[in-house]
Amino acid sequence: MRLKEWNKKRISINILAWASYLFAYEFMFRGILLITCYHSFGFWPAVAINLSLYSATHIPKGLTETIGAIPYGLLLCFITISTGSIAVSFLTHLALALSNDYFSVYHSKEMKFV
Repeated sequence: MRLKEWNKKRISINILAWASYLFAYEFMFRGILLITCYHSFGFWPAVAINLSLYSATHIPKGLTETIGAIPYGLLLCFITISTGSIAVSFLTHLALALSNDYFSVYHSKEMKFV
């Protein structure tokens, strides 16, 4: 969001929006797709399917993010299968998204925290 001023209310809404979106996102990619494919096809085919679709969703954000999604997605697949939970995937993805937003605001000449 390109808001000029980021107050506590806007930051709270941003956190809630990201958390809602990324919980659904991780539930779909790691919770349903990965685990279903893992039980049906095994580890590597499940990871290959997951990574191809996961990285493809990042294409609109550019080549760097699309390629970056591959090692990050691989790590999240491994952690999800190892733990049997999407919690780490969700929390690290949320931390990544929020830190990206707030570093962008902090370093922007047009936006500021109030």
